[in-house]
Formats: sequence, C-alpha cells, structure tokens
Amino acid sequence: MRVRPDGSQLLLDLTDDGFGPPPEQDGQGMSNMRSRVAELHGRIEWTPGTLGGTKIVLRFSLPTAVE
Repeated sequence: MRVRPDGSQLLLDLTDDGFGPPPEQDGQGMSNMRSRVAELHGRIEWTPGTLGGTKIVLRFSLPTAVE
C-alpha cells in the first residue's frame, strides 16, 4: 500500500497477490467501491500489479489552502 500526494491529488494504491476478476466480470464489491469513491469525488481503477496480482489505484482531489 502506498499513499502520497500527486500534484493536487492524493494517490492511494493497493496491490495484492491474487488473480483479480476478469474485466468482463464486475462484481458487487467492485460496484460498491466505485460508488463510495464517487461519493468522495474520486476515481478508481484496477490494473495488473507490477509483480502479479491486482493493483487498485484511487485518486482524490486535495483541498486547496485557504489563507
């Protein structure tokens, strides 16, 4: 798991060592994750992990500083 700022966004990426669902099989869990991320005005994507498994990448806008 990594959490870091990326410009004006917060980037969270999680990688597991599983197989992950095929793209054509969008289960209820993935739908729930999309819904929750949308409520926070973020984005989510699933990609193959660098060393296998599945990587989930979440991006959220960081609040701007108010002076």
